[in-house]
Amino acid sequence: MRTFYLLAAAFLGACSGSDSPTEGENPGGGNTVAVTNNAFSPTPIAVAVNSTVIWQWNSGGVAHNVTFNEGTPSGNLTAGSFSRAFQTAGSFSYVCTIHAAQGMTGVVNVSASTGGTGGAGGDDTDGGGGGYP
Repeated sequence: MRTFYLLAAAFLGACSGSDSPTEGENPGGGNTVAVTNNAFSPTPIAVAVNSTVIWQWNSGGVAHNVTFNEGTPSGNLTAGSFSRAFQTAGSFSYVCTIHAAQGMTGVVNVSASTGGTGGAGGDDTDGGGGGYP
């Protein structure tokens, strides 16, 4: 019986925690942004021209969306993913329109010479990184 309680406690401990990645963590690696409860992570994300960014929902069933000033929005989703290809350099701000008041915004910085994740730095040739207007 004692073994059962120890296994149950270990299982419950493994299942607890937050679905919010720590700062700087890119849960999907590469060009993937996690859509969690009222946050996008990482943001900003830096990618090269002609890259595709994938937003992956990990929000525990809470509806969110990815909406840019221009282009097709993701629609309200509770699971799954949404992708967008970036053919030109620039800084592209987006927002979850459901949770904009809570600050759920993000930025994709697209450069001809950069790739991977991260914020403005030595590879940020467009000087972008601003927020959603």
